[in-house]
Amino acid sequence: GNARIFKKWIADLGPNDRAFCVGDYVDRGDDSVGVIEAIVENNKNPNQPRIYCVRGNHETFCLNAIEHLERLAPFIDEKLNHVNRLTPEEVDALNE
Repeated sequence: GNARIFKKWIADLGPNDRAFCVGDYVDRGDDSVGVIEAIVENNKNPNQPRIYCVRGNHETFCLNAIEHLERLAPFIDEKLNHVNRLTPEEVDALNE
């Protein structure tokens, strides 16, 4: 997830090079989104070296978490809506 270093690495590749990345694009630095965006943007341009990617365990964990959160969203939303309908007195009673 270090986009600055990753972009420099891409810039150092030759026009006919191919790069193979083997995962852990997320959760390994402060800009995971920047790394993924750099890969996508690079591969949109046919004049750039091609970057091939394999999903690593960190990406799998991230995608699984997103999937679970999406499945939980209706339940969480329902419970929060219930809490938001409580009167201030009911909230105080729950916090006692």
